[in-house]
Amino acid sequence: MRRKQGTAAFTFVGVAVAVGFVSAYLSLKPDTEQIAQSNKSMNGIKTLVSPSKPYTATIIGATGTVGGELLRELLQSSNCVGVSSFGRREKAELNEIEGAKEKLTQHVVNLDDLENEVASQLSEGVEVAFITLGVGSPSKATLDEVYKVDVEYAAAFARACKRAGVRQISLLSSVGTTTGLRKYSEGKPPGSSAAAGSSNYFMIKSMIQDALENIGFEKVDIFQPSLLATKEVRFGIGDSIMQSVFPKISWMLPTQYQEVKVEDLGRAMRIAAEWGMEAQGVNYYTREHFTALLDLEKEKELK
Repeated sequence: MRRKQGTAAFTFVGVAVAVGFVSAYLSLKPDTEQIAQSNKSMNGIKTLVSPSKPYTATIIGATGTVGGELLRELLQSSNCVGVSSFGRREKAELNEIEGAKEKLTQHVVNLDDLENEVASQLSEGVEVAFITLGVGSPSKATLDEVYKVDVEYAAAFARACKRAGVRQISLLSSVGTTTGLRKYSEGKPPGSSAAAGSSNYFMIKSMIQDALENIGFEKVDIFQPSLLATKEVRFGIGDSIMQSVFPKISWMLPTQYQEVKVEDLGRAMRIAAEWGMEAQGVNYYTREHFTALLDLEKEKELK
């Protein structure tokens, strides 16, 4: 009896949390500009062409959930011939990924001097950069911690890549983020909380988007996923509830707010870079765009 009551209570709490999550995102209705951006990005996907030449890439944040999947995609891609990964320490598990021995170079850097160290170590000829940095669960971090990682480190890495001649860059951001919400030049938002869903969280994501758009890259891809569907629980009971309940009710949400499998997101980021070698401009990608990117490669495989 107690076990059944516990299960029922868990389900009730899960539904309550998920419904609250849905309600919060429903309040983030896209404005006219965001709709136009979405349509522009979807039309841009239709013009991407199958990769015809090899390329080299660099990534910061490869030890994270999305970064790990993206790195796996890059190492197993026949088009990508080399990957430079940057972090505060070398990770043995990255060397175990298929293709790492032949393609992966790990660089250990001092994050407090990230721009100069990356710029000095990044090889010439790198064409594509990826930023998948994050503090994990923002609700467990201070505003200062989230700002330092998501804005200061990410912007420093981007500037270093630009100095090294990288042509295009991709950023892992978040659904519901509008670039004009807060400019990079305005500095850290006031307050102490940066929990996901709070105004400060979206301001921080807006700031790094603004920074990347104005550094001077020929092409900027901004990926804005909602809930990441993972095979393992990452952040305790709250994440466990969301992973089990949210997919059952997310159909009530607009497509961009529905969950995305982390492996699909990593693949979509790789495809957008590979197929967009000749493209230019800024693209905002949400779940519907992830699906369209995946379909590009599926259609090629069927031919």
